[in-house]
Amino acid sequence: LRIKLLTPTSKAPEAANAGDLLDLFADSFSVENLESPISKTKVVLSKEDTDCELLVGARVLVKTGIALDLPVQLNYGWAFKSDDNYIGEGSHSILAYAVADLRPRSGLALKHGITVLNAPATIDNSYRKEIGVIIINHGHQPYVIKRGDKIAQMLIRPLYTNKMEVVSDLQDSGRGAYGSSGI
Repeated sequence: LRIKLLTPTSKAPEAANAGDLLDLFADSFSVENLESPISKTKVVLSKEDTDCELLVGARVLVKTGIALDLPVQLNYGWAFKSDDNYIGEGSHSILAYAVADLRPRSGLALKHGITVLNAPATIDNSYRKEIGVIIINHGHQPYVIKRGDKIAQMLIRPLYTNKMEVVSDLQDSGRGAYGSSGI
């Protein structure tokens, strides 16, 4: 994974809790075409464009100031275990490529109703422009996002190639209605 900082104020993603998720930070804001025809302005930018007040029900494109170069092809070996017994491993490769999923931060969602509108947003491996995160305020109060605030998390994951076959019949599994899994 290669990351390019596009502005002098952008911050590189940071590992979240020593895991596989990367925190993304606000760098600037884009409010073009986001004003609601029903109400007045829903987003208020500071004069320096360093913070954004997101009113209740408003959404904004928060730019991160970074671009990604995701791996185009990944090869994985395999290993199998069954009932904690090691079965074996091999050199056969599974072809995949990398994608990035943008996800909400649970603390922002719980405390303020702030979330990623199209979660999880997916960035494919051919996209090289600036990463933006669409944020919406589902809370009950206005929320201010400042440059440098953590706004989302990014998970880099493999997406396996597959082939689609159009068929006239599918084997019945006995499932398919809502609630069929017992939920």
